[in-house]
Amino acid sequence: MSWGTCYSGSNNIHFDYPAIMSDGRLFTSRDPACMRNSMIKQSAGITDNYQYRQYLMKNAENIIKSNSESSTDQCCFSKNVLHKKKPTNNKYIYESCSDSNQPYGYETSDLKNVYLTRRELQSQLVSPILTQEELLKLRS
Repeated sequence: MSWGTCYSGSNNIHFDYPAIMSDGRLFTSRDPACMRNSMIKQSAGITDNYQYRQYLMKNAENIIKSNSESSTDQCCFSKNVLHKKKPTNNKYIYESCSDSNQPYGYETSDLKNVYLTRRELQSQLVSPILTQEELLKLRS
């Protein structure tokens, strides 16, 4: 499932990270925990609490991994983050103050535009310091 087709809560512009965490309904499971515990006990053939505790301790890593994957499947979280793969959406590094590219996820605002145009004009006022020898080399 991609973030473009997940309608449950992909309100984050970064591809490999979960939705913005302002609402917990995205991550809520509707299955009661007692039902999940009963299913685990039946599938493993567990009859008492001591066996169940031993089962949970021995299989903790697998249970954690399974729970992480199932919860991330529900909220459009990328498996690249779970498996520590390099994310595909690299940050854009601007070449200079006059670089006007707008990469994916770029947001404009009045305040940002005023700041950036002021910064661009200010950067044009700075001139490089040249020695006389460097100036003569440039002229020839």
